[in-house]
Amino acid sequence: MVMAPGRGRPYISGVFARLARAHAYLQEVPDGLRSLHELRTLEHQFPLFALEDSRGFRFFNRGEILAAVSAYRSEGDLADKDYEHAILFCFKKGYRATVPGADEMGRALHWHITNETLEQDDSWLLTHVHTPCE
Repeated sequence: MVMAPGRGRPYISGVFARLARAHAYLQEVPDGLRSLHELRTLEHQFPLFALEDSRGFRFFNRGEILAAVSAYRSEGDLADKDYEHAILFCFKKGYRATVPGADEMGRALHWHITNETLEQDDSWLLTHVHTPCE
């Protein structure tokens, strides 16, 4: 994985199954941005789930994501239906920004985890997250 944890909001600019591909991608990132990026290795297989919240990014596999999202049911302002706990990203396979090094995470498959989302039972997550990420 290639991440930019530096200045401003952290983002993921590439997810790769092979380390050699991540290194090659990093060489395509313009010099001015390359210093803000770093390679991270994860033990997870595809699909890879990433939760972005106030703690930064945390990564999960298919078996772990339901519990991770459900844990938000006991956090934050539960009365506000629009309160956003996290953004959940699913990388079914490799992902890379079309402009190397750019923050294009809005293009990745993702959902905003709000209190309204959490009011649904776990079948919502299974239907709307697990199925599209197969």
